[in-house]
Amino acid sequence: ILIPKPDKQGSQTSWSGGEYLVINKSTKYPEEATAFIKFLISKDSALYFAQSIGMLSPAAREAINDSYYQYQPERKKILEQLALSQGSPAHIQWMYMVDILDNYFALAIEGKKNVSSALNDAKKEIDEYLQILR
Repeated sequence: ILIPKPDKQGSQTSWSGGEYLVINKSTKYPEEATAFIKFLISKDSALYFAQSIGMLSPAAREAINDSYYQYQPERKKILEQLALSQGSPAHIQWMYMVDILDNYFALAIEGKKNVSSALNDAKKEIDEYLQILR
């Protein structure tokens, strides 16, 4: 079930996971590294990898049209949500920030905090955490 868009102005979104593939600027093999990354994110490779491990979504968007995804209702809902998602921020402290967010999301889902309070408290804790690092 997708969470419905709020009635207030704004947009519906979520973030999707994933990893960053990078090439070190001092590599001796930039062309080979680029070719390898292109191979990893190609439709066929992404589909093969996703099917091999039972992954819910492929790394290549065009792979979602494969029958592997089209005839499984639970996967179709996830793909609907992915169409509205954004990649996670490229921030060196993101893994710590997402832990804080997850804790507050859980409190909101469990009804222990309202959504607005949970988000405000998460923002405050993240800001405090980042301030300590400066």
